[in-house]
Amino acid sequence: MTFANDNTDGGFFKLRQVLDKADAKKASYYKIVNGQKVEDGWMSEIRGLVADDDAKIRGARVDLLVFEEAGSNPNSRRSFIKGEALVGIGGNRFGIRIIGGTGGDRNPKALDGLKEIYENPRAYNVLPFYHNYTESEDWVETGYFIPAYIASYNSDFIDYRGYCFWQKVKEVQ
Repeated sequence: MTFANDNTDGGFFKLRQVLDKADAKKASYYKIVNGQKVEDGWMSEIRGLVADDDAKIRGARVDLLVFEEAGSNPNSRRSFIKGEALVGIGGNRFGIRIIGGTGGDRNPKALDGLKEIYENPRAYNVLPFYHNYTESEDWVETGYFIPAYIASYNSDFIDYRGYCFWQKVKEVQ
């Protein structure tokens, strides 16, 4: 948003006259109609919320639910399951859940939830990804995951399929 504000002659500033806070933005502005101040615009809203308690999100519905730094959350599995109610009603899906961000956490217990979801995508209503990007080249069905160290474009570290020899990358880093 900063880029858009800096490069559109302030055009985006006027579109957030009604709500423009660090954790909440709304695509609306005030205009005068028959002498009265009226809210107008797209009315799209984005809000950030630390949902450290179930009661904070009870009854809410969202189009996009992002579980950031989930690898550092020892309750990530439980949070992800409960998040299903925010993006669907009665089996009808209207939103998307995205989970990610290990944050470099070295506590294996904190990562257990992410690992469970990744290795059993269908059990958690995650779109499965069928691939052979494994060391053994065996075909597996998992969630989709891209660790930071795997983003190497150096041909010394990847094979013909794009599989990254992550041990080599870690040695160099």
